[in-house]
Order: sequence, then C-alpha cells, then structure tokens
Amino acid sequence: MPKPLRTVLLVVVAAGAGTLGVWGFLEGRSELDREREREKPVKAPPRVAREGGLAGPDGWAVVVSIDAETQKRIGLATASPRAATHVRTLTAYGALEEDPSRSFVLRAPVAGILRPAAERTWPMIGELPSTGVVGRLEPRFTAKEVVDLAAQAASARAEVANAQAAVESARADQRASDAKLTAAKSALARMRDANKDHMIDSEVVLQEAESRAKVEEASADSARARVGAAEARVKSARETLVVIEAATAWQGQPGIASLLVAGAKDPSGWVPVAIEGGFEVVEVSAHPGEVVNAGQALLRLARFDRLLARVRLPAGDSCPTEVEPASWSCQRALVIPVGREDHPLAGTLLAPVASTEGPAFLFAVDAAGSGLRPGAAVTALLGLPGDAMTGVVIPREAVVRHLGKAWAYVQVADAGRASLLAGRASLLGRFSRREVPLDAPTDDGWFAPSSWLGQASGFGVQDALVVAGAQLLLSEELKSQIRIGEEGE
Repeated sequence: MPKPLRTVLLVVVAAGAGTLGVWGFLEGRSELDREREREKPVKAPPRVAREGGLAGPDGWAVVVSIDAETQKRIGLATASPRAATHVRTLTAYGALEEDPSRSFVLRAPVAGILRPAAERTWPMIGELPSTGVVGRLEPRFTAKEVVDLAAQAASARAEVANAQAAVESARADQRASDAKLTAAKSALARMRDANKDHMIDSEVVLQEAESRAKVEEASADSARARVGAAEARVKSARETLVVIEAATAWQGQPGIASLLVAGAKDPSGWVPVAIEGGFEVVEVSAHPGEVVNAGQALLRLARFDRLLARVRLPAGDSCPTEVEPASWSCQRALVIPVGREDHPLAGTLLAPVASTEGPAFLFAVDAAGSGLRPGAAVTALLGLPGDAMTGVVIPREAVVRHLGKAWAYVQVADAGRASLLAGRASLLGRFSRREVPLDAPTDDGWFAPSSWLGQASGFGVQDALVVAGAQLLLSEELKSQIRIGEEGE
C-alpha cells in the first residue's frame, strides 16, 4: 500500500476512534444525569410551617400539619381542658417528718431472754410484718415479783367486775331515760295537736311540755354518755388484766408455780410478744438471744399513710395567722415532693411553728400509697385569701418537655387558609405548640391562668388539646428544623 494512502487511512481510523470516545463519554454523562434525576427524593409538601395570626410571643407560631390517615396511624387524640380556678399561693420549702400518732414502740412486758417466735423470723428494718406473735420472752421473775403480779391480777379482775356492773347500771339508766323521753315526746305531740284544734287555750301548757321534752332529751344524752364511759372503763380494765395474766401465766421459772393465783394457766410457756399488722419496722433495738429488762424497747414501728410536712417561707414572705385556727390564712397547701412533681399531695395546716429563720408551718399530708418516707424534701404552695384566678387545667398526658420547659399542642384553624383547604378542612389537622406554666400544679396536671406574665396563656376551654401523640408532633417539628439546616448547607 502506498505510504500516502496508509497515512490517510490511519488518520481516518484515529478520527473515528476519537469520535466514538467523545460520544461514549457524553452518553455516559447523560445516563449519570438521568440516574441522579431518578434517585433524587420526591419532595413532599412541608408538614411544618411558621404562620402568623396565632397565639405566640410575636403573633407567629410553628404549625405542624398532619393528615387524617397519619393521625389515625399514630393514635393522635384531642380533648378540651376543663375550666378551673386557682387561689394565689406562696412557695415554702422543707421536708417530710414522721407523724407521732402513726408510730409506736414495742416494749418488753417483762424482763427475760428474747426468743424468736416459732416458724417466724425476728422483724428487720423496712419489713411490714403481719399481725401476730413475732417473738417470745423467757421471763425471769423473783418470788416477790410473782406475788405482786398475783395481787395486781386480783385487783384487775375486781376492777373488771366493778366496771361491768357500772355498765349494766348505766344501761338501765339509759333505758329508763329513753322511756321518759319517748313519753315526753308523745305528750308534746298531743299538746301541739290540741293547740292546733284550739282544745287548749294556754300557751303556757304547751311551753311546759316542750321544756319537759328537752329536759328528758338531755337526760337521755347524759345516760348514753355514762354508758360510753362505763364501756371504756371495762375495756381498759380488761386490757390491763390481759397484760398481767400474760406475765403471770407464762412465767416459766421452776419452784415458784405454787405462788401463782388460783385459776392461772400452767406455767409451761413463755410470754408472747405480738404486734398489729400494717406497720413498717423503722428501728430494731433488740435481737433474739439478748437479755432485756421490763419496759425495754424492742422494735419501733410506724405507718406512713400520713406524714407531716414542716415548711418555711423564704425571707421577706409572710402568711399572716391569728390565734384562732378558723382565721388562719394559709390553711391548705399543695405539697410537692422533690422529684415527684407529677404527684402533688394535699396538705392541711396543723399549726404555725416557731422558727428563728422565718415563718414556718406544719401540714398534715395524706401519703397513702405514695411510698414517701420522712426526710424527703418538699416544696409547698400555701394558699392565700383573696379572689381566685380563672383558667384551665392542662392534663399531664398533654404535656411534653423541650429545652427545660413544658409544652402542649393545640389544634388550630386559620380562617385565611380555610378557603384554600375547602374540601380538605376535615381531613387535615393543624397543631401549634404552646408553653405551659408549671408554677401551679394540680392533682391531674397544671393550672394555666387566663393571663400569664401579662399575656394570654394561649389556652381556653374551647381549645382541643393533644392528649395522645404530642411527643410525635414534637419530633416532627424538630425534624423539620434539621432538614432546613441541611438544605442551607
């Protein structure tokens, strides 16, 4: 092949190869662009938008829009808050204390060696032992002590007999007084009927009948009171006799059985140590195997269904009180345990407390089922006299936490958008987040006054609060903020 022809052919081949290379490159770029276009996410209409004309610091608020199908899927539900009033309060701080009326000390009835009860262990701190015998005492009596106990038992039996006789006498007097009262009332009724029919002309006769009925009624009341006092005397005498007989009947030292009074039980056992159930062991002062003296503390038990809250107002605050309880102002308080703000307790004022550090108060708190114990720190909201504030209660299930504050979502409707949503108005739910004040807790939520910090609180009885699904709305709102940030980059 001539050299010029070969050169031309090479040039043509090289040009064709270059053309194919360029075409392949351009086709590859086009395919890559098409692939990128296909993989580009489809933009859904935004669910979160900032809109004006709503309750907010500046008239603007973030609105989360959720369609009906999504609402059903996430279990979103709304409810209207209930109207409420709230009294002005002062905040006091303190701690819970044990109620002395709810505790007692189990003491040894006699001197001896403490033994555990059969098939039962000696109670430990924190236990709630059931009613029954928890231990036994192997008593150690001297002959003189046994004689003294026998004499005391005889005296106690005589007291029981005398008290029982007094009860029978008081009951007889009561029956007689009741009969006289019935007769007096019947006579008074006849006098009144006769007076209506003008069968008697003197009002004096009627007044005398009324006076006689009142006297007999007072006499009957007095007789019933004497019966009650006599029955209480019998109960006390019997309890004393039980304690003494327990000490004499169960003493087990050999050689002194002949000193027991006639009718005492066989001294073959030990003195039982029993307790009533429902109390928690808070202190153990003796253990089985130890020698204890009569009257020595064995256990201290307490019930914590009622506690006392001792609280003090900060310097500068005051809650005026008078001598008479009826005129005390801070008579009631909402006691809030630290760490359990969602479960406030009602407190009733017992009395102001003398304190050099500021006004202090003692409140009785119903703590049944709360699990609270003495020493827990509390905050108390003391009610003050004056006009109550009006507002609504935001239930706990409607509240979500974000950035150290409490919020609730309210379903909103914008008149400006209603015409645009025409057919979708019933399908699209729009919700706005509003802050909830936490300075007025209630039993089931938080009180939101009609005006708060000089502005409308944003809540009313006509609002539809989100009581289920609020956390999901908050997540959706926060996700939108992250998406906006990424698009800006």
